[in-house]
Order: sequence, then C-alpha cells, then structure tokens
Amino acid sequence: MFSLTSCIKAINTYFPTIRIVKGRARHPQSQGFIERGNKPFKDALQDWMQDNSSENWSLGCYIVQYQMNRRSSSSRDEVVPYEAYYGWTTISEVEKTLGAAAQKIRTEVGLQLIEDVLVYLQKNHPSLILEHETVLGIIERGDALYDGEAVLETVEEIESYDILTRRSELYNEIINDINAKNPRTLSEGDDENGSELDEEANDEDSYVSNDNNGSDDEETDEAMRLQHKENCRVKASQGQEKQARRVNASRSNDYKEILEVGDICLIRIEGTTKAATDKGAICVKVTRVRPYTSPKNGMSYRYRVCTRDGYIDKLQMRNTLEYQEQLTAEIMGIDEMKQDFLTELSVTEASKRYNVLGGSSMCRCLTDCSKRASCSCRKLGNFCSTRCHGGRGKNAFCTLCYSEE
Repeated sequence: MFSLTSCIKAINTYFPTIRIVKGRARHPQSQGFIERGNKPFKDALQDWMQDNSSENWSLGCYIVQYQMNRRSSSSRDEVVPYEAYYGWTTISEVEKTLGAAAQKIRTEVGLQLIEDVLVYLQKNHPSLILEHETVLGIIERGDALYDGEAVLETVEEIESYDILTRRSELYNEIINDINAKNPRTLSEGDDENGSELDEEANDEDSYVSNDNNGSDDEETDEAMRLQHKENCRVKASQGQEKQARRVNASRSNDYKEILEVGDICLIRIEGTTKAATDKGAICVKVTRVRPYTSPKNGMSYRYRVCTRDGYIDKLQMRNTLEYQEQLTAEIMGIDEMKQDFLTELSVTEASKRYNVLGGSSMCRCLTDCSKRASCSCRKLGNFCSTRCHGGRGKNAFCTLCYSEE
C-alpha cells in the first residue's frame, strides 16, 4: 500500500530534478497561483486528446508542455518562456537532426529509440547519413513496441511483455545492422602496420587538443547563453510594462468616476450567491445618486439601482458597479414603470429572477426534497417545481414537485 510519504520519496529518488512545492492540504483556494497554471494546461491537454482522438494523455503531457513552453506572447514582447528561463531555444537535438521526420514520432518508445540511435551514430559514425525511409522505419518499430504493450490489460501480461528489454534488443539489432552495412575503416594515407605507440600518442594528443578546445567552446557557449537569457528577460519585462501601460490607459478611458441617472452597469455575482450554472453578473440601471462625505476619501457617492424586476434594496458603491457605455435600458429591458415592479429586492433574489436556473437559492436536490432538511425551497416553505431542477433534469424523486401539480 502506497502512502504520501513513500510517493514523495520515490519522486525524489527517480526524478531528482522535480521540485515539490508544498501547500495547504485540500484547500485549493489558498493555492490559486498553482491552480491558475494547471487550468490552461488541462484545457490544452484535453484539446490535444480530442484533436488526435487519443487517450494517451501521458504522451500528450510532453507534447502540450513543449508547445506551451515555446509559445510566444505579445505581453512578453514575443519572448518564449523556455528561452527566457533557460537561455536557449526549446528545439531538441532529435528535431534539429530529423526535421519534418520528427513529426512522425507517436510514442515515447519511438522517441527514445531514435534518440539512442542518433547518439550512437554521432559517436561512432559522425559522417553517416541515414536515409529518410530508414529513420521512419526505426521510429515505426519503436512505436509498434509501445502499441503492443498498450493492448495488454493485466499487470502480469505487462510485466511478461517487458518493454524495456524488448527496446534494448531492438536497439542492438538496429545498431548491428548499421555496423554491418557501414564498417569503420582506416582513412586513406594511414599505415595499417604503423606503430601502436605512435597511434596511441596521436590519439592522446588529439584527445588533449580536442578537450582543451571543447572546454573553451563550452565556456564561450555558457557565457553567450547567460547573456541571451538576460536579454530575453529584459525584453519580456519591457513587454509586460508596455502591456500594463496599455491596460491602464484603456481603463482610464473607459472608467467613469461619477455615474449618472440612467447609466447601465453590471453587478458581479460571486460566492454563494452565484450557482455554478448561472450567469456571472446581473444588469442594473442607476436611478438615484446620493453624495456623502467620507472621513477617509472625502466626497463620495452611493447609487440606488434597479434590475428589470425591481429596485435593489441596498445602495451600491462605485467599485461594485461596472459601467457599460454601449448598453441602454431599452436594450436590457429595464422599465421602472411596468406593473409588479418590486420595491425591495436583494442581490440574491435578483440573481434568482435574472438567471434561467434561478440562482443559488433555487433547489438543486437530486433526491426527494421532502426528506432533505438542506433543501432551499423547503427552508423557505415553498413547493419545489420542475423549474427548480431544470439545470439537471426533472427530479422524478421529488414529492414536493408533484405536490404542486
């Protein structure tokens, strides 16, 4: 049986580069930064699975994360996040080497197999160029191994399949085939009967020379990477500052300090007032402006507003009203002169009347409401109706629904 501690130890052992961020357990409200980052990733992963008709989310995680890391944004002045963080581009050696053929890789086994083959060729046959069909064949054989394991259902079958051993055997088979077709020979001018000591000396001199040059090149590359990283971060910071100025300028142009009678605004519905399926705001019209003096802010204003059903019972502050310049009372159907226009209406009641599903005060029970003390309709002494349960279908178990009929 696995425990949280054993899982964390396993992650630290097998994935030492992963950093575990601790937060308050079972309380996502206090981890908004993490949840905010998870949402676009989950949405993108779901889109990828739908577009590719695939349930292989473990592979999609790599692809989606790679695409998100290399996605530019105008808010960062078109700087790629990965490049700004690490100082180099996200293109892999496999993609750089294979080009368009890299798009044919479907599974991580195919990716690992072709990557291992390329590493071997770089070390032992640096001048060898594989044909396009050969590369695709290697990728397909690796993908076939993954597909063979994917159809297995039981743990015993998967362990018996042993995909790691099969991939190693396939790799050795491919390497042996390549070596058989492309044996390494001495270059022209080399003396086959030359002194072994001279060859060792030459190899040693070459190794030392290459090592020194490699060290210098690595230092130069590292300095260039750090400089490029700093330039990307400065550019991204300047892009965010530009966007902030644009947003503030837009807000200052649209923001109306003092509302007037007849202006149309929105009141955002949040918390327990808003049900999950309801609209996020209700539309109101300013009917009266009341000035008052605040000890802290000086002259301020409160506003009497109404919806299409009646007047809101409490005066609203300016920060709760979002001014809508393009809307009118006629467009929103707000008419104070109509019959049955209510004089006292809470924001919760207004949301209930404004939304099709009745706001959070409407019953959403899935069982017999007459047996549930938490039923909102029952608390208010009302009969449930089929409209109460419109969001989840007619509640056939609710005796309060049918009592009204």
